[in-house]
Amino acid sequence: MSISIESSLRRRAAKNRYYGALWIISAILILAFVYFSLPLFLNRTLTKITLLNDALQQAGSKVLNVDILIIAFFIIGLITAFAASYICFKSALIEIEMSARLTGLADALCVAGKDLDQFEKAASIFVPRTRYLLSGNGSPMKDLKPITELIKLFRH
Repeated sequence: MSISIESSLRRRAAKNRYYGALWIISAILILAFVYFSLPLFLNRTLTKITLLNDALQQAGSKVLNVDILIIAFFIIGLITAFAASYICFKSALIEIEMSARLTGLADALCVAGKDLDQFEKAASIFVPRTRYLLSGNGSPMKDLKPITELIKLFRH
């Protein structure tokens, strides 16, 4: 029974590593897309605004302030891209941390064998503390108590 639990934990850890890589790739793609598309977007916007200003000048109306508008578009675009990339990188760190914790649990199960007291000791060594997960104190032993109880149920 423990081999299936260990292999399941290792399989889930591998999935978390792949998801972490996917989040990192998506963040890099967002930044690259913004790097290449934002200047083109701003150039097109500037051309349209200058055409509009020329039409307004010919009609005798008030002319728009182009500099402030372009700077505002640029800042909004950058803030949006950086926020999206930050969220993607944060998600990647969470996935990679979960992968490390699940791999540590699988290693602790391998080392402990049938003895659950050894499992708690091994888990305190192999399972890293949380840093990016939404855990209150970062202590692996408090997080592992419910998991230990579940493993006790599966083993009996």
